[in-house]
Amino acid sequence: MRKGLIILFFILTFAAGVIFYDFSYETEIPPEVIEEVQPEVNLIEKLEVEVKPPISLNTSKPRQADLVVIKVESVIQPRALFGGKAISFFAVSPDNWLGFLGIDAKASPGSSTLLVDLGEGEGFSEEVVVVKQSWPVTELALNEELEAQGYTPQNIATGIQENENVVVREAVLSYRSEPYFKEKFMDPVPGRVIVGTFGNIRESGGAGIQHLGTDLDAKKGDPVFSINDGRVVLVKEDFLNYGKTVVIDHGLGIFSLYLHLSEIKVTSRQNLKKGEVIGLVGNTGYSLEPHLHFSVKVQGASVDPLGFIDAVNASL
Repeated sequence: MRKGLIILFFILTFAAGVIFYDFSYETEIPPEVIEEVQPEVNLIEKLEVEVKPPISLNTSKPRQADLVVIKVESVIQPRALFGGKAISFFAVSPDNWLGFLGIDAKASPGSSTLLVDLGEGEGFSEEVVVVKQSWPVTELALNEELEAQGYTPQNIATGIQENENVVVREAVLSYRSEPYFKEKFMDPVPGRVIVGTFGNIRESGGAGIQHLGTDLDAKKGDPVFSINDGRVVLVKEDFLNYGKTVVIDHGLGIFSLYLHLSEIKVTSRQNLKKGEVIGLVGNTGYSLEPHLHFSVKVQGASVDPLGFIDAVNASL
């Protein structure tokens, strides 16, 4: 009887050991299983460390005369600063904002810092490297009609620099910080046939100017359209070189300029809708033949106007 109890005791003891013994301490994980799991662990650690900033640029290496489109994800309106200039933002959805940074055609190449403030001590910085463009050099040409009117390369260059540009610069100095527009931009004349490229340097007789607009082909008397909603800030009938000129404020520091018109159809301080006729194509001022000289300035920076339209429309 006693012998049977002893045997039963050993059987129960062994069973308990089997039940409560933790076999995991002696179980080896096959190497191939470790290799399969490790990449997922590394990915999780990487995602936890790297937090994507809520700011993106269409380019961080713009060329002279390019437009930098700044997108920011934030529940509050961001603020930004670049080269001492404040950049205005507008909401495209409750927590998505757009801002536009114009790189002037004469901007110095090199690196600068874009600072974006999201409030409550949160901010980000982005390095922006301006790349130099090689502008073609062409002749500052005259025809017999212009020469008969007293135009010379010297007085053209002097007049633009000391007269017309001064008036235009004052007109675009102040602007509405909110956009007038809600839609994409359109071309001022249909077809987009370029007869004078942006940025080329025109020289003759020791005098020269940089062509800070794009000449678009059109017939005299063709309608010229406002590229978007805005407000007329300048109407000039008597510019010697720019001819009949209209300047429109579209908000956010964006201005469109229309030169050499034969007739002006708007008045100063008039509010406009996209596609409204602002004048007729002409040949006034220093102009060899009828066409539209079309320019865009963004916070005073002269940018490629057609490139501006394409960049903004791609972001809206």
